[in-house]
Amino acid sequence: RIGPELREALQQAIKLQGRGKTKEAESVLQEASAARDSTSDALAKKRASELRDATFGFGNMELTKKAVAKFLEMPEVKRLLPEAVQQGQKEHVDLKTAKVLLNAARECGRNEADRNAFWAGLVALIPADILEPRRG
Repeated sequence: RIGPELREALQQAIKLQGRGKTKEAESVLQEASAARDSTSDALAKKRASELRDATFGFGNMELTKKAVAKFLEMPEVKRLLPEAVQQGQKEHVDLKTAKVLLNAARECGRNEADRNAFWAGLVALIPADILEPRRG
């Protein structure tokens, strides 16, 4: 079946990326994308409905929320999220990192070496296209 093969490919790509082998990981993902299966909107809608039915069969609201959150945190699932969602998650992580750096600056900015290290880290967070207009 294609589903289990896709999961294995995603897990393999994640492991390769974790080892710094991004080209190999990208190759695995391209192979997985090339696999043929029915991709009609009707079938996708049916599968989404099945996921929804399974989700709401877990129990009360708190358990359902936790189960959905855990599901969305799974590395294989994260790779399947729409690009806009993945980009939003990356920006959220960058924002959290920036806040940590700002708080660190307040704490460790006592000498020039600390200040230089802080500003170097902060500048590294700034995207290269910061001055380009964003649409969305």
